[in-house]
Amino acid sequence: MGYEQYGAANYMGEHSGDATALSFVQSALFDTAGDGSGNPRDGAWYYNTTDRVHRYYSNGRWVSGMFTSTGVDPPINPVPGELWWNSVAYVLYYWDDSRLKWLSTSELVVVFGDDNTDGDLLRAGGIINARAETGILVQGANTLVGVTASVAGGNQAKTFRLYNVDLGTPIHEFSTVTGIYSSDLLSLDMDSGIKIWMRSLATGIAARDVYISYRYRGRYVAP
Repeated sequence: MGYEQYGAANYMGEHSGDATALSFVQSALFDTAGDGSGNPRDGAWYYNTTDRVHRYYSNGRWVSGMFTSTGVDPPINPVPGELWWNSVAYVLYYWDDSRLKWLSTSELVVVFGDDNTDGDLLRAGGIINARAETGILVQGANTLVGVTASVAGGNQAKTFRLYNVDLGTPIHEFSTVTGIYSSDLLSLDMDSGIKIWMRSLATGIAARDVYISYRYRGRYVAP
């Protein structure tokens, strides 16, 4: 039992400085068993091969969703899991009833990491010899929906902050405590054109082999 991914592609991000690749994966899943088994995250959706309906995962349960509109404007009074194809932007959105937003069915991932950090900017996009001093440019309106982090050695109870570079203000902060942190409950909006970076907080003891992965989805904003 399980899922097959509908598809995948690569998305190249741009920012001032070193080029950074942001990976891009479809969150739309096809249920080969037809029973919704597996370990889905909020926002995952699949086609049930038995009932022949689309279902969307939200707040720990599968709810029915289907294509009900195609056009420039989203449906009025959407129901949980409702799908809408934006015929101008060529983007498929779903109504996220836990976040009360139209989010893209495609989920993007931006990765930060470092082999040794204590109060430093982390490397971005998996580029070993490049750090995100100038920030990564966010393209389009997006919403952070989840994060996974691990610290393999050194100070495993480390605090990390994701910043808006231009404003110098934190977007999100978390601590790994025992070397691990994970959340699928984020709902943090990032507007198009802002730049982000990631920093560890200085404690005098470095964290080693740090890996942080933020997941985000495109967010519909009315023109």
